Amino acid sequence: ALTSLLKGTTKSASVAVALEDAAYAGGAACAIGRAFPLFSAKTPARWLDSDAKARADDEEPTVRIGFTCPDGPLSDGYSSYASAAEAVRRAARLVDLPPNYLSTTAFIDEAEQAVGRLAAVGRRVQCNTIRGEALREAGYGFVWAVGQAAEEPPAVVVLSHVPAPPPGQPAVEGQAACLIGKGITYDTGGLSLKRPDAMAGMKADCAGAAALLAAFEAAVLIGTGGRPLHLILCLAENAIGPGA
Repeated sequence: ALTSLLKGTTKSASVAVALEDAAYAGGAACAIGRAFPLFSAKTPARWLDSDAKARADDEEPTVRIGFTCPDGPLSDGYSSYASAAEAVRRAARLVDLPPNYLSTTAFIDEAEQAVGRLAAVGRRVQCNTIRGEALREAGYGFVWAVGQAAEEPPAVVVLSHVPAPPPGQPAVEGQAACLIGKGITYDTGGLSLKRPDAMAGMKADCAGAAALLAAFEAAVLIGTGGRPLHLILCLAENAIGPGA
């Protein structure tokens, strides 16, 4: 409902949200963020790059959000809400991009840009990529097989965030969490070709990887409580061709 109320707003806006419970603030922020997409079919080509520096500051609307509850206005938590809302926008942008722009190679670049943004604010993330025939040689035969006929090779990208404990303190005990995202940038069905009506919209088959890449960045920004967090992106285009 929040998204539908604000959808189509192209100017800067201030939004005041009255919540029944403060626990709803994060979800409300994400719903509002979805109403301000980073990409649409009418987006200028220069906005295809996720790097905000490529855009003029006065061209993107500024949205200010304030929350109030029965006990009064919320005074904290806004940094986390902003990180979560921006993650929704980044994930939606990747799903909305046409597959001729968001190839597997471009998706790898998106992951590397996320690592760069996190490094700029002091969050350490290691990035390892296995690509092309190296997948088959390493035993990742299914990912290789799905993407072997595409112009851009398939890949597995692994991002790892292992927070360093504060000086003089032990590392936080507890199991690491691992997010695994399906990133089929377009799914024709391969040699088991989908019907035309079933193939339309298959650019969204990368939505799992898009959502979890954005969620990983937001979680590292907000903080993982000192526990390690890993992300695996399985990227391929399921294409038709002689190598399928």
